[in-house]
Amino acid sequence: MDEIREAKRVKNMLEDELLKLMIKKDELEKQIANIASDIEEIIGKNDQEKEKLPDKIEEEINLLHKRRDDIFLKIKELYPDVFKVFEDMSNNSRWGRKIVAKLENSVCLSCNIVVLPDIEARLYMDANSFETCPNCGAILYIDWDSDNEGA
Repeated sequence: MDEIREAKRVKNMLEDELLKLMIKKDELEKQIANIASDIEEIIGKNDQEKEKLPDKIEEEINLLHKRRDDIFLKIKELYPDVFKVFEDMSNNSRWGRKIVAKLENSVCLSCNIVVLPDIEARLYMDANSFETCPNCGAILYIDWDSDNEGA
């Protein structure tokens, strides 16, 4: 008789444990379904953004081209000599050659050659002047903002 009672008690315990596990399984399945739904939503949003990306890039490129053209017009208007040299160089330039290069620490950043001190001095003395690198021929410029930060 005790054995039957003990077996029923063990059976009831196992049934309770099984019920708890089934409830836990249902909860986990709901969580998995929610996570899968969230993932599908994120993938859908990413796909929409990915479809819009070429248009955004094209818009940005057009904006940059317009900005470049505006800068070219200003340079042509304010510095016709510089623009003429730039135009000639860009029409005759070799592939991969920089036409305009920053002068930093007396070095042309196009060809990495130290420029003569008198060329650098002329650039510093007259902000409206222009010089070309004697080695690569790039139009040299000085970044006045970064030079003033160090002072």
